[in-house]
Amino acid sequence: MRILQLLTVITSVLTVGILSFAQPVFGDTANPTSSTNVVTINKGQNLHDLMVIGKDLNIAGNVQDNLVAIDCNVRIEAGGHVDTLLAIGGKVTKSQQASVRNALLFTPAGGILNHLALGIAFVSLASLLKFAASVFLVFSSVAFSVLLKSWLHKPLSLLGRSVRKMFAIGIVASLGILAFIVGFGATGIGLPVAVILTLLYGILGLIGIAYISVFLGRMILHPYRADAHVSVLALTGSILIVAGSNIPVVGILLFAVAWCTGTSTFIMSLRRQPDRS
Repeated sequence: MRILQLLTVITSVLTVGILSFAQPVFGDTANPTSSTNVVTINKGQNLHDLMVIGKDLNIAGNVQDNLVAIDCNVRIEAGGHVDTLLAIGGKVTKSQQASVRNALLFTPAGGILNHLALGIAFVSLASLLKFAASVFLVFSSVAFSVLLKSWLHKPLSLLGRSVRKMFAIGIVASLGILAFIVGFGATGIGLPVAVILTLLYGILGLIGIAYISVFLGRMILHPYRADAHVSVLALTGSILIVAGSNIPVVGILLFAVAWCTGTSTFIMSLRRQPDRS
């Protein structure tokens, strides 16, 4: 029964988006009294499967089966009865002489079910944002790797020599940049500088992730496809980074390692090599 109620809640949340674009709809109402903003079910009336959208509802009669009230205030008066009530938005008030057999309330006074609805909405939004971020990361890695194809030799050589060294330098560099951002952001005058530094650091990190993606892609595909295009290498490596980042708890650490290592690789690749002739 609990599982059935939960499925009913989830289904109702998914249908709200569709129903919100419709005009106020009434089901098998048996001609209840309706004014401009109020629908009244008088005492002695027996209705089945009623839906009300966008109007207040006063119930003094009997609503059998299902009553769906969306974006409206429901008032169940003395003697009124509802078999199953699903209320989304608005308020529900019930007289002590009224009866409701089952109720699923997504209202300010809906209790635990209201919190459940907010939780479902939050988890859905977080999952959507996470998916969008993953797609953006893969796309940016492939795009930067293609744009910087002619300059990939030096950063890949640095990673090939010592990944641990690049990671250590990346931690120090990232902490330094973040310290500057926080320092400028703490003052009102330096806030624009903090915003600019944040944007530059973000672009720098995305380019670094592109380097790491190509490096990982070459490690994975080189034994099988020595002539693989740089976009294929970046796509393979970035998918691996995204997959690792989605691991609970550990994924954040793995992504931080990749970000710091890529950041230092980009910075070190800008240094000029000393003339040893």
